[in-house]
Amino acid sequence: MDHSKKSTYHFSIDALRVLAILAVIMIHVSTKTLSMLKLQVDEATFSLFLNQISRFAVPLFFLISGFVLELNNKEGLSYLKFFKKRATRIITPFLFWTLLYFLIACNFNFSTVFTDKFFWTVILGTASYHLYFIPTLILFYLAFPFLHAGINILKKPVVLLTILLVQGALLYRDYYIKAWELQYDLRIALLSFSMFILGMVASHHKDTIYKYASKFRYALLGLLVFFLFFITFHVYDMTLKLKTSRFIYNQFGPLNYLYTGVLASFLFYILEKTKFMKNPFILLSKLSFFVFFIHVLIQNLIWNNILAQFVELYGTGILRTYWFDIALFTIISFLSFGIAFMIHKIPGANRITG
Repeated sequence: MDHSKKSTYHFSIDALRVLAILAVIMIHVSTKTLSMLKLQVDEATFSLFLNQISRFAVPLFFLISGFVLELNNKEGLSYLKFFKKRATRIITPFLFWTLLYFLIACNFNFSTVFTDKFFWTVILGTASYHLYFIPTLILFYLAFPFLHAGINILKKPVVLLTILLVQGALLYRDYYIKAWELQYDLRIALLSFSMFILGMVASHHKDTIYKYASKFRYALLGLLVFFLFFITFHVYDMTLKLKTSRFIYNQFGPLNYLYTGVLASFLFYILEKTKFMKNPFILLSKLSFFVFFIHVLIQNLIWNNILAQFVELYGTGILRTYWFDIALFTIISFLSFGIAFMIHKIPGANRITG
C-alpha cells in the first residue's frame, strides 16, 4: 500500500489514544487503592477488576506509536532529521516534567540538578513511576528507521508470526517464571517490541483490519467480554494462590496482549464506522500527552493532602466501596484535562509541557 495515496489521519487513533490515557489514570488510581488495602484482592475485587481491564494502556500506546510513525513516514528523510522531527516532540516535555518531579522529590533543592543522580534519573526515567515509558518509546524511535527499511520483510506472515511467537515466549517467561533482569526501560522494550512492529504492519493493512473487524465484530465483542473477566479472575487466583503482587502490577502478560489486540481491532472498526464523539475525542487527544505527565502529580496532591488524613481518621472502609475508584478517577481526569486545556491556550506552552 502506498501511504502517500491514502489518508494518514484516522479519527479512531485519536480516540484510542484518549482511551489509553484514561486507562493509565485508572491503573494508577486503582493501584493506589489496592496498595492502601495491602493488596488484599479478596477485599478489593472491584478495584482489581478496574485495574486489570485498564492494563491494555501501555501495549496499546506502543501499537499506536508504530502505526502512526509508519503511516506518516516520508521516504528520503535522513535518520537525524527523522529523529529530530519526531523524538524532540517528546524529549522537551519529558525533560520539563522529569525536572519538576525530581525537584519535588528533593524538596526543591536545585543543587541536586547538577549531579550524576539527576543525569541518570533523566536517562532511566525514574523521576516518577510513570516516566519510564518515555525512554522506552525513544528506544523504539531510534530503532524505527531500521525497522521501516525492512518493513517488506516484517510484513511477511511467516516473519510476523515468528516475531509474535518469540514475543509470547518472552512474555510468558517474564510473567509466569521470572522477570528479565534488565534495566526497566530495556525490559519493557524487550516485552513490547512486537506491539510496536505490529502497529507498523497494521498501518499497511488498515483497510483489511477494518473489513475483518466488521465481519467478525460480534466474535470480537464476545472475546473482549471474555478477556475482561477472565484476566481479572486469573490475576485474582494467581495472587491468592502464590501470595505475590507481581501479577497485579504487570501489564506485560500474554493474555493482556491478546486482550489488547482484540480491543484495538474492535474499537478501530467501531470508532471509524460511527465517528462517536469525534470532536471531543480529537480535542482530548491533543491534551493527552500533557495529561500523561500531570495526572500523577494531581493524584499525589489529592492523596497526600486530603485522602491520607481521611483514611487515617476513618479507616479504609471507604476504599472498599464500588464508587471510590470511579469517583477519584473522574476527579483526577477532569482536573488533568482541565489544566491541560488551559495550558494549551498559552502560545507555545505545549512544546515545553506536552
